[in-house]
Amino acid sequence: MPRGKVGTGFTEDKRRALLKQMEKRKSELAPFEAERGVTWVRPELVAEIEFAEITRDGSIRQGSFVSLREDKSADEVHLDAVEQASIGSDESIVKGIEITHPERIVFPADGIPKLEVARFYERVGELMMPYLEGRPLALLRAPDGIGGSTFFQKSFKDHVPPKVKMKTLDDGSEVIHISSLEGLISLVQFGVLEIHPWGAALSNIEKPDVLVWDLDPDKTVPWEEVKGAAFLLRDFLGGHGLETQVKTSGGKGLHVMLYLKRMHGWEAMKPFTKAVAAAVAQQNPQRFTITASMAKRGGKIYIDWLRNGRGATCIAPWGLRARDGAAVSTPLDWDDLAKLDARGFTMREPFKLPGDWKGIAPQAVSKKLLKELGVG
Repeated sequence: MPRGKVGTGFTEDKRRALLKQMEKRKSELAPFEAERGVTWVRPELVAEIEFAEITRDGSIRQGSFVSLREDKSADEVHLDAVEQASIGSDESIVKGIEITHPERIVFPADGIPKLEVARFYERVGELMMPYLEGRPLALLRAPDGIGGSTFFQKSFKDHVPPKVKMKTLDDGSEVIHISSLEGLISLVQFGVLEIHPWGAALSNIEKPDVLVWDLDPDKTVPWEEVKGAAFLLRDFLGGHGLETQVKTSGGKGLHVMLYLKRMHGWEAMKPFTKAVAAAVAQQNPQRFTITASMAKRGGKIYIDWLRNGRGATCIAPWGLRARDGAAVSTPLDWDDLAKLDARGFTMREPFKLPGDWKGIAPQAVSKKLLKELGVG
């Protein structure tokens, strides 16, 4: 009998490969009643499917394609084995969410399995949630681990994971959001590694409440210069009465964050971030650039202001990166930045809330400052 549909987990390459194999197995025999126009294939292929649960009527929920299993024949697959595998154990339950295939290796170079990723997000979840809750999210999924295909996802067209929500914006676009730690773990169960929130909350999507300057250095730039650039940005904004926070990017750079009162729309705040980046870059044009072109970045630090705009995102504080080493975008105290080495932090280290990130007070960008910087 049919067990449900699987509509996610496919890359275009996987779809094309599956289509070729299915075309070879076309059949005129219809084993079930169905609407006209259905193409039937002989049941000879075995696929591995992740799913949340088996319903009372025997159907799967939240099915996601993983891969074909060439090591098994169709005769070896039985429902009782599938049902037994779906039961799981207490060790694979995280915040009430069952982590299927908990032993699957997500970071091959580091030997980190899926369950450890879920436990990491459980551990830092209370720190992260204030920066995720009620905010549109862009997600990077890696169903096969970082050694397989990875892709960004901004909505769920078929199955929405448990405790995860969808919302339709005024322009008709659909966005993902969560309101609980259970929702965060549910995303991890669905193969999500990276979580990138918008710079505005759903309650007022047109007015940002956080801005970011992403310091992205050329590979030849010394780490000490990257840290120096962060201090320059801090001091420039501090000179205008604006207090910033800093975090690692989880890569080779740093993020300087400015949390705001929701006073101005994107049409003012995006040019503001560019004007700030330009003012800092002018202090040393040989060291900085604000141009996205790779050809003009050689030997320089790119002050990326383009992460600010409607729909633009940035990796969440304490967010994991889908790279060897399992690096984490880690909030810091400014006083600790000077002694930070380029290695940064990985998911296997302890984390806490830095003093500079406690009780962050949203700030106002004045009309006077906008005018001074030539905005508006």
